[in-house]
Amino acid sequence: MQIHLLCVSRDNQGKGIKYDGIAGSLIAFAARTATVKYFDQACISLKPKTELRAHYKSKYGMMDGGPQLFLEGARLQAIIKKYLP
Repeated sequence: MQIHLLCVSRDNQGKGIKYDGIAGSLIAFAARTATVKYFDQACISLKPKTELRAHYKSKYGMMDGGPQLFLEGARLQAIIKKYLP
């Protein structure tokens, strides 16, 4: 499953954010949807802006897939468990 656009408001970016976990919740929602549809074959991916690539890898555990980043297997389940309890 491909995430085409992931965006949070300026109030929720960088330091001094108003609400934490918005992007994580959106990623987890896509992950849960992929899991419901594809079961153990579920995978989500996105093509991040260059400046966000390292952030997605460190904060959400996304793996490098060339121009895209992706989550599958245990990492996908961990995001769901963390952001959608």
